[in-house]
Amino acid sequence: MIPVSSSTLRAVGYEPERRILRLIFSSGITYDYFAVPLSVYDALMSAVSKGRFFNTRIRDRYRCRRMPRQWNKMTTTRV
Repeated sequence: MIPVSSSTLRAVGYEPERRILRLIFSSGITYDYFAVPLSVYDALMSAVSKGRFFNTRIRDRYRCRRMPRQWNKMTTTRV
């Protein structure tokens, strides 16, 4: 997981082989988003406002699953 500077997100991870985007929100809640293209991950990491990018380009566009709290410690990063 890569810590990010954002009032919405705490950290971001990406598994390119499985196209899973993992987001830890500032609340501490973790979600996995499925079938997310690498280009979306790259754009999120480059976005000036990661919260705005999430709301306009990720939220409600990809299937997701809320993860148990212990998943926050997983070391998912882009290879």
